[in-house]
Amino acid sequence: MDYKESKAPLTKEDIKTLRKNIIGGAVFGVFAIIVFGAMFSMIVSIGDSVTFYIFGGFGLFFFGIIAYIIGGPLLDIKSGQKTIITGKITNKERFQNASSGKKSKSQPKYYFYFGEQKYVVSDEHFHLANVGDEIALHYGRRSHTSLAVERLSTGGTTSEANHQEPTPTSPRDFMEKLQKERASVKKNEFPLDADDLKRLRATRNKKVGSNIFLLFFFSLFALAFSLGLFLFHWLFIIPEVIFFIIIGYALKWITQCFRKYQKDRDSGMKTAALSRVKDKLMHGGSRKGFSITTTYGSFPISKEEYDKINTGDQVFTFHGKHSNWLIGLKVQ
Repeated sequence: MDYKESKAPLTKEDIKTLRKNIIGGAVFGVFAIIVFGAMFSMIVSIGDSVTFYIFGGFGLFFFGIIAYIIGGPLLDIKSGQKTIITGKITNKERFQNASSGKKSKSQPKYYFYFGEQKYVVSDEHFHLANVGDEIALHYGRRSHTSLAVERLSTGGTTSEANHQEPTPTSPRDFMEKLQKERASVKKNEFPLDADDLKRLRATRNKKVGSNIFLLFFFSLFALAFSLGLFLFHWLFIIPEVIFFIIIGYALKWITQCFRKYQKDRDSGMKTAALSRVKDKLMHGGSRKGFSITTTYGSFPISKEEYDKINTGDQVFTFHGKHSNWLIGLKVQ
């Protein structure tokens, strides 16, 4: 077993967190009841029995989910107990699905792994610990709510474990820490070869492709609203202006991608940065993949590279001189 569990009484802060979840679920439930009540009264007035039963079944299922959301925290508060999971984080995962279209996404879920066992945690707690850290995760067993995270020791090398930096308490502190880390990274330049240019082109084409999709999508809307503006009413000009602003930004990004690639190619040089791996991350859902966070930034990597790299490792990352797009990496 890669972790151990123990029980402890809920603190005032734990109960406060659980009550927030109850209030959020209750507010959503009241709103849903009002909407469903209005729709249900319309269906009853129509008198269609098939629609009545389908809608009723869907309503029961939906309200069952709301009862589950509210019931979990209530049961945790009633028991007065929480579970403390102590162990080393072997993996972290950010799971997110595209809900509709390429740019629309569902709310992400975050997981800590202890061996094969995983626990859902909040966004805030997810960023408080890294892969390889030994932590104590305070958890509401019935509600599946992360209540607190205690960082007992850091992963990586022994020197890294003995030097634990304080966690930033504000966005400003966080940005200052990132700037200091990037400034301390050792960098050098090397000539580009044919394989480097091939990888840079692939990155450029991927970025341009996503923006072309956005450009095409909103161009269709702009065309439709232009027709509406011409034939119907001047109020169509408001969304029309918004669509043209989005189209302008998409064209700007596409132009910038081509310029960055051209500057990289014309310079004939790439940048090599020696940095330390701070964290590893799996991405689940509609966009599966792997990434690492270093003192120089976050970069997508392959499964093979992910399995080889550990937190605390020193890695060389190679980038386009002007675009800073990742070309490759090498563990020192």
